[in-house]
Amino acid sequence: MPITRAHPFAPGEPPSPSRLLPRALPLRLARSHAARLPVTWPSWPLLAALALPLAGLVLRAALGGATALATTDTPGFTTTKIPLPGQIIRDPAQPQWLKRAGGEHVFLCGPGDPEDFFYRGTRLPDGTRDGDQGLLIDRLVQHGGNTLYVQAVRSHGGDGGPDHNPFVDSDPARGLDQDILDQWDGWIGRCADAQIVVYFFLYDDSSLVWSTGNQVGRAEEQFVEALVNRLEHHPNIIWLIAEESEEALSDAKVRQLAAVVAAADDHGHIIGTHHHSGTEFKSWEEGSALEHFAMQLNVPALEVHAGALAVRQQAEAAGAAGHGWFAMYTEAGFTLDATDEQRRHYLWNVAMAGVMPLVYGADIANTSDELLGSCRILQEFFEDTEFSSAASHDELARGGTRWVLADAPSHYIAYAERDAGPLGLGGLSAGHYELLWVDCVTGERVTQRDVPFAAGSQFLARPPGIGGECAVWARRQWIDLGQALAGSHGQPELDIDSSMLPGEPFRLVLSRALPFASLYTVAGSSALGASFYGGVLVPAPQVVLPGVSNAAGAMSLVSIFPTGVPTGGEVYLQCWVVDPSGPAGFAASNAMLGVAP
Repeated sequence: MPITRAHPFAPGEPPSPSRLLPRALPLRLARSHAARLPVTWPSWPLLAALALPLAGLVLRAALGGATALATTDTPGFTTTKIPLPGQIIRDPAQPQWLKRAGGEHVFLCGPGDPEDFFYRGTRLPDGTRDGDQGLLIDRLVQHGGNTLYVQAVRSHGGDGGPDHNPFVDSDPARGLDQDILDQWDGWIGRCADAQIVVYFFLYDDSSLVWSTGNQVGRAEEQFVEALVNRLEHHPNIIWLIAEESEEALSDAKVRQLAAVVAAADDHGHIIGTHHHSGTEFKSWEEGSALEHFAMQLNVPALEVHAGALAVRQQAEAAGAAGHGWFAMYTEAGFTLDATDEQRRHYLWNVAMAGVMPLVYGADIANTSDELLGSCRILQEFFEDTEFSSAASHDELARGGTRWVLADAPSHYIAYAERDAGPLGLGGLSAGHYELLWVDCVTGERVTQRDVPFAAGSQFLARPPGIGGECAVWARRQWIDLGQALAGSHGQPELDIDSSMLPGEPFRLVLSRALPFASLYTVAGSSALGASFYGGVLVPAPQVVLPGVSNAAGAMSLVSIFPTGVPTGGEVYLQCWVVDPSGPAGFAASNAMLGVAP
């Protein structure tokens, strides 16, 4: 989009940076990685509000985006243990969803079997197995599915044989067999490398090794402590006490066992349990260590979406402050001979209720490549959206749309189970949107940018390559104005991820800059479009913040968008980088324009 503005400078005379700034905003070069913050507030309200989060994050950007994890104390969710890097944790800000510690949100979608993973193959003299476990992991890596469903004890009343346990010679009195645990450790580590989450049950349904009533005896406590201490170094574990726990354990004992796990685990891995069919988390009690419900709900296919919605709503309301626990739909009532199409519909119907699904009966070995691929298609599509801020808004479905997740007016996910006409969305705000389409069967994707939407309802025709069963993510976008100026690594690239709604995340990412270079983020409420050091300075500068690129030539500013921003207010952003390869000693990023909803 070209920008034409009066040129306030003499031809051939690039202005100095200081001439472009208000007198209250002197520009100083950052001479170390700890950039100084010479910021005072402009009078215009939007920039005054925006300057604080930007300024407060310049030091973080100068240090290359390093983060530190600290104690989090959010209503309904408290942890004082430091997670491992990349560990699967609940998002304190959005506790119905998971993320990797220090990283991005993760969407789980994969097999809910095989329960006997640890015990496939013949038991060797040292207790280890010669089964196909490595091949099963390879299939997940190749085709899809980012979960593995395993059980430590399947003997003593469970569904496994008498040697389906990790004890020396299968005798609980002799303690854990370290050779067995070493083999488990290797498999879990391979999963961690492939970012596969291990859904780790202590007990199968009806397994009861120690008959101690409602109390956890010392022998069982030592077993749990030793098992947790041996495997807690993996970031990809979610602990589950028992499958269908009420078959062998009282709710009180489940909570006690969860407390033992929590005390032994130095990193605060998530702890949950599983029940018979229903949406009630029977074992949960406020203040207990349980925070996850692995839901089994055996209902007809047409009721799966409603069941997922029901458990999500219960989870959000749990506890005095809400969000006492989160749920995943781990078993559905379809038969084991259900078609891949039926199972794929189940996956999407659950996901579009704001709940993550596992596939009952998908034992990996006999699961089709297509079904595993469907898990990956769903997982990767959701992870490329801002799903964690969305909630069910099926009332916004129009036309051929069946289900809707939305964080209105910022973004919307619409799903169609079949081709019943264009996908429709209601209640939209006017603006330009970016559309990310996915074909749920083939995984084909199409991106459409700068799509103008009028206020109200909008109907979206499927683009070429997208079939009847599909989903689309519609996001109000920042508009790329171009005007980048090449430097040592080509044109620096600026990307903004923000709905511009108060309290919502704001993320600015600069890439392809000269490493360890001084740079300036320029923000303004209007466009200037002036010739500047061989390029075009797009924003009329009202805030200029210095920073330093990291070793990769990148900078990242992450914050929360401030309050007090007027509807319709515009923000222009651009980064200028000191770079001797630029025409006049500078390189510049593309400029971005955002309009507050």
